[in-house]
Order: sequence, then structure tokens, then C-alpha cells
Amino acid sequence: MDAQTIQKMQEKMVKQEEVVSEIHEMFPDVEFPTVESQLLARYQRGTEITDSTIMSGRSLLVGNYGGSEWEYGIVSDQYNTVLHEEAIHTALDSIKKMDALGEPEIKINIFGDGARMKFFMDFPEYEAVPVAVNDPVGLRISGTNSYDLSMEYKLLTEALVLKCLNGMVGGEVLESYNSRHKGNLNLETSGIAIANATNAFAKQTDIWKAWAHTAIKGSEFLPIFEKLPFGERHSKEILELPIIQKEASLQQLAKADEVTLWDMSLATTQFLTHAVPSEMVRMDKGMKVAKYLQKVSYNLAG
Repeated sequence: MDAQTIQKMQEKMVKQEEVVSEIHEMFPDVEFPTVESQLLARYQRGTEITDSTIMSGRSLLVGNYGGSEWEYGIVSDQYNTVLHEEAIHTALDSIKKMDALGEPEIKINIFGDGARMKFFMDFPEYEAVPVAVNDPVGLRISGTNSYDLSMEYKLLTEALVLKCLNGMVGGEVLESYNSRHKGNLNLETSGIAIANATNAFAKQTDIWKAWAHTAIKGSEFLPIFEKLPFGERHSKEILELPIIQKEASLQQLAKADEVTLWDMSLATTQFLTHAVPSEMVRMDKGMKVAKYLQKVSYNLAG
């Protein structure tokens, strides 16, 4: 290893220590795991580990969390460890330039024996946009990270439908950055995904307002609905699902000739949020629904 590489590694370690200290000070009630990389060796019980038995290009990520030591996984020398604290710090650093957002309310969830982390940043001072009557939409920034290879490092800007007093129904991903923990992962670059949050939010809410004014005739509804990316069983559940604060399902609204594209978006989002446990499936289906409804919107307007 040359001197320049060693220097870069030392500089990264110093920066990591500063970030960790800052985040721990900001969130004293959150327990973060300490993580280290250990050498792996091929050996049999009773034999000594020597230089010749060390496995080159592989190491073991070990974490200390909850008073115990946990083996998170074996990684290659191309693996770029992003600390949970770094992921949160990157998001906080990115929103500093967006004064209009105000102070965020931050929730951090660490689970999987410390190996996995999700965080959410909501902005109560940032005015929610009324897309339709009783349908205010707010802004959220969220992120994920893991040490056990179960989740990619990810930052998201989301527009969320604020529907019920005890939480949120769900929303649309506006901007995102996700990467496997490889050597080309760049924390500064990832922050760009949320640096334009307010513009992306305004653009999405304008689209939703147009959907709220796009009525679908009863005879046209089923042919449009049936092309959504759901199977027969889930489609039936979505049709019959009472939309929060609408006091009616899509099926009932269609019969009354009162269904809009926005109603279809609400119903599918509500279903995905509450009935689909997989985050990856929710995101994939949500994006497909959004693209399809936007295509329908263009067709109906044209």
C-alpha cells in the first residue's frame, strides 16, 4: 500500500470520527453499533493462524451493539463501509442549504442487532400542499443503510400524503440515490439526490393536482384500472379498499361516476403502504403505478 493511499485512509478515519462524535451528540438516546473489520483466516481447530492462512481480499464485519458482539457478514476488499452515522450526517448536511424546510423532526430506527438502520426526516414547518379536499401532502427525506448486506445505502426525497392523525398513508419517491457498498460509492454525490427537494416536491404536487381534476367516466374506469401492475387478488382488494377520509372505495366512486386519477393513486398507495411488507416491492410497484397513471393523464388530456 503506497503512502498516498495510507494518507487517504487516515483522512477518512479522522472525518468518520468527527461525524460519529457529532451525530452521537445530536442523538444521545440512540444506540449506534461500533463496527470494525477483522481479518479472515483458513484454519483448523488447534492450529495457529499464520500469514499463509490469512484470506486475502476478504474480511469480517463485526459490530458491538446492545452489550454483545455480532458478526454482520463477510465482505470483499472492494466493500466501502458507510457508517449509520455518516448516512444521517449526509442528509443533514444536504438540507442545511434549504432554509425553507425549517427544522426537521428526525426518527432513527436501528434493528437487526445494529446491522440495519432507517431514518426519517419530516418538516412540520414546511407548508403542506392541499392536492385535493382533505388531502394535504408533505415532504419527507429518508434513508437506509446496513452492515450485513441486507439493504443498500439509500437516500430518498418523498412526497407523502398526510391522511390520518396517527401517521401517513404513503407517497411518491421524488429523488433517490442508492448504491451497493462499493469502492465508487460517494457520500457527497449521494447528497445531491435530496439537495433539490423543494423543486421536486413542487413539481410532483402539481402533477397530483392535475390528477385530482382528471375525472374518469364509469365505463372507462375498469379498462384503465385493470392495466395497473397488480394480480387479480390484489386488484380486488384495492377496488374494495375504503380510501381514508373518502368514506368510499374505488368501486363505489366508479359506480357513482366520481372517480379520479388521484383517487386511484390514493387507493394503490394506501394498499402498498399497509398491505405490502417488502420495501423493495412497494417502491417498484409504486413507481410503475405512478408512470402508468401519468401516461393515462396524458392520454385523457390529449
